[in-house]
Amino acid sequence: MEISIEEELARMAAEVQKTVQDQADETEISLSVRNKPIEDWPEFQIKWDESIENLIRSHDGISQENFESKYSSGILIANVNMEEFDQKLFYNDFQTVSEFWDVGSPSKKSDAIAYWMLGGAMTPCFIKVHDTNTIKIVGGMHRSSVARAKGQTTIPVLFSQVEQSELEKVICLTKIRNPKI
Repeated sequence: MEISIEEELARMAAEVQKTVQDQADETEISLSVRNKPIEDWPEFQIKWDESIENLIRSHDGISQENFESKYSSGILIANVNMEEFDQKLFYNDFQTVSEFWDVGSPSKKSDAIAYWMLGGAMTPCFIKVHDTNTIKIVGGMHRSSVARAKGQTTIPVLFSQVEQSELEKVICLTKIRNPKI
């Protein structure tokens, strides 16, 4: 059965309207939780998006072309213990739960919370070796901050396949896997 142009336009208009409403809901939730004490946050689950097509979202503002060029050797995902992760973070990337709203961007943090509250899944943070004993977050500091504040004991991280052996000298990577296709 063939769909008429009018039916297709109506379907597309409904899709756009839903997207606009979803964005309005996300903004409203984001503003409602911003600067709110962690114990007063509404309940939500942290869900991670490990799909290959969304890996670019782990880096804010990088083009698809630059991302693919930079990580042409491949990207892997592993789980890390949050306590060890915090101990190994370069000092500029580390923050305590008590500093949650004071360090970084409150709007990015509340946007992440809102997205998760609406049932969304976000890409894990992307890490790399900084020096012989520390790691650096390349993308996703705010996502990892929300996970820390929510009491996550283990989080997934993304990293370049060429850095795997160097990372393993700094932090314990478990359940190493390829992104989902």
